[in-house]
Amino acid sequence: MLEDGLIERRGPYDGLLGLPLFLWSFSLLCDLAYLAGSRHQLWTDLAFYAIVAGLIGSVGAALQGGHALRAVSISRRRLLVRLPIGLDVAAIGIFALNVWLRQLADNTAPYMAALSAVGLCLLCSAAWLRRMPAGVSRVPAPAPLRRSRV
Repeated sequence: MLEDGLIERRGPYDGLLGLPLFLWSFSLLCDLAYLAGSRHQLWTDLAFYAIVAGLIGSVGAALQGGHALRAVSISRRRLLVRLPIGLDVAAIGIFALNVWLRQLADNTAPYMAALSAVGLCLLCSAAWLRRMPAGVSRVPAPAPLRRSRV
């Protein structure tokens, strides 16, 4: 599970991260379908329920991520693990704001799709950063230079 203090494969954590990402991507597609001309109320309802389901799934991923964060002990690597978690929390906040605004407004405003796009950009950045430390840890250290005797 842990290699050099970094989190490698975390089992269900990877699956829990994919669920909100899929649901929130689907909600963005529903919003774009509504804004593209299909003014059917079904699209906005599907987008709303996909965001709510993604928020529920993200709570499970956050709990697993917090457990994985406690397992990392080295301070520099702990920072590399905290940054994607911070981006995940910001994305969760954006989607929670999106749900709240959908409850207050008519659920059809174009800025709702923009909020979903910003949240997805944060999630994609976090996913990229999450994979970065694992790749860095596998780079072999350079061999020490030896002085040649002449």
